[in-house]
Amino acid sequence: MYFVSAYTLPADKRNVAQERFTQGGGLAPKWVRMIGRWHSAVGGRGVTFFESDNSQAIAEWAQQ
Repeated sequence: MYFVSAYTLPADKRNVAQERFTQGGGLAPKWVRMIGRWHSAVGGRGVTFFESDNSQAIAEWAQQ
């Protein structure tokens, strides 16, 4: 199954999110195939497109 996850990052969380991202946070677990991830240059928005056969596991990963 294919999944799309869209997000909006509050401005006051930007630095924390960037630090987590540069340390490898947000990477897909082994049971998810990351197809693409796109970030807006302004506005703290982005979209992730991925594939997995386990929707429950996707939900758990997204809540991290």
